[in-house]
Amino acid sequence: MKASFTQLEGLGGILGQLAKRKRYPVIVVGPPPPKRDGERIRQCFFGPEAGTREKHFCNIIADLGLAPEDVRVTSAGTRLKLWLVVQDDYERIARENGAVFLPPPAACVEPDGYLRDEYSADDSTHANSRYGAILVAKLKELIRD
Repeated sequence: MKASFTQLEGLGGILGQLAKRKRYPVIVVGPPPPKRDGERIRQCFFGPEAGTREKHFCNIIADLGLAPEDVRVTSAGTRLKLWLVVQDDYERIARENGAVFLPPPAACVEPDGYLRDEYSADDSTHANSRYGAILVAKLKELIRD
């Protein structure tokens, strides 16, 4: 399954080319962890503000002719496992190509791996600007070292 899930084969070549320039370190920023609350994610698609932030996915759901009750959010555990697969791939590819991998800031992640609510954007997947500010501070630390 892992081979078909991640499609990062071109990343290594890009990282290798960037690493040759050596002016600044090449940094691969890992995506934020998944959100735990599946119902909150579901509300992004079928709640009172459905479609305002998730227009792309709402259009796909509509084009498929699916009713809200027919659409299931993948379980939190499965979303976390899939995210870990992607994180591992980003880290491995970065290491193999001389880049630095920057995982999500520990302060933003629950002990069991999910994104802390206070760093969650108002959509199904993204982190918010508070998360971004912490991430930028971590990036600046890496560049200074």
